[in-house]
Amino acid sequence: MLVVDDNADNRELLTRYFGERGFQVAEADCGLTALSMIKRQHFDAVLLDVIMPGIDGIEVLKRIRASPTQADLPVFIVSGKSAHNDIKLALELGANDYVTKPVDLAATLAKLQHVLGVLPDKQTNPQAPEKPLGEPVQSTAPRSERQIDPACAEQPTGKDAQNDRAVAENFRPRKELRRKARRQLQCTAWISLDKKIPAIKCTITDLSAFGTGIVLQNDQDLPNDFVLLLTEDGSAWFNCHLIWRTGLKAGVEFTSGLTETKERPQIGALIDVTL
Repeated sequence: MLVVDDNADNRELLTRYFGERGFQVAEADCGLTALSMIKRQHFDAVLLDVIMPGIDGIEVLKRIRASPTQADLPVFIVSGKSAHNDIKLALELGANDYVTKPVDLAATLAKLQHVLGVLPDKQTNPQAPEKPLGEPVQSTAPRSERQIDPACAEQPTGKDAQNDRAVAENFRPRKELRRKARRQLQCTAWISLDKKIPAIKCTITDLSAFGTGIVLQNDQDLPNDFVLLLTEDGSAWFNCHLIWRTGLKAGVEFTSGLTETKERPQIGALIDVTL
């Protein structure tokens, strides 16, 4: 992953958060440096700030999408600009997603895992840092050490060269980041909110080891965590966490593996099964 931001504290927070979750992270402090690094080495995703010295993130995004070899590189805009027109422009230019500051790190991680096809690693998933990205941060480093070179030269600096070596040595092969293709299907499922009330009927639109897309039959409110039954009698099910919802459509991730039992499960039940 390449983190592009002229604020050193923001880069440090993103690097630490995603590094603790299995990503190998390189940093760039401006757009020209980022483009130079992308030309020289392979990245699986870019977290890109907008307001930076030299060329801004929107121009970086345009140049990435104009390159035949980088047109499909996942790019997430991470910006304090939250106006509708700013978001619309970035998405129209090819950004995979637009994340506003202060960043919801857990949600951003889930979106990245979805785009990259990376299954959540339960063994290396510590809690998010308390201070969200984008809030004022006090750095103990002298001001002179935190300033950005206005020229923002394309030649790699000592830090960039170190990043290059780290990425070359430690990046996992792309095949290790792939998941099995999502199965496109139309089948009925049921959402269990409470064992005392009937399950809510829904339709599964696609399915993978990471999660699923569902369509509800009504505008019933959903909690953050619930059980998705794949059989009406509750004999096959997943624990699920709601990621997003738009109208009757919703996306969920699996927080447990597929379980088969004769009894309808309790929400949040702990199991030790891998999908």
